[in-house]
Amino acid sequence: MENEVKNKKGRFIPWLIVLFFVVLACADGFFVYLALSTHPGVRVENSYEKGVNYNDTLAEYATQKELGINAKLEFESKNKNVNIKFFMLDKDNKPLDGYIVSAKISRPTQKGHDQNIQLNNTTNGLYSYSTELPFEGLWDVFILAEKNGNIFRMTKRIDID
Repeated sequence: MENEVKNKKGRFIPWLIVLFFVVLACADGFFVYLALSTHPGVRVENSYEKGVNYNDTLAEYATQKELGINAKLEFESKNKNVNIKFFMLDKDNKPLDGYIVSAKISRPTQKGHDQNIQLNNTTNGLYSYSTELPFEGLWDVFILAEKNGNIFRMTKRIDID
């Protein structure tokens, strides 16, 4: 009789082991779901090629520094409407006109809402554009200005209220 009581006391232990692995599998499944359904983490497209050509990027930035361009990016936002103003001045603080200035506006946490825009040269080194963004919050603005083979790049994170 005593042996039967001892045998019945330990019968739940294998089920605890099975329960442990079931809970572990559920937790792993939840983390896989989060990994697949959230931000993919891709910050730069074609990152391998850009890494291989990194010396070209360094040379481009050295040329940009030699040009001595002073640039300033400003924005005004009201709701989701954004007015982007980009100013370009040379070494002597004279306005730089005639550049082809484009911008890519993207959300750092959500892809699929990027906008590629062409800024208009209005007056005295001012390039501007107005647009409506689909969401409030953080946005990254990547500026590319080009004229006669000279390239100027600038990046700024903006917060839209």
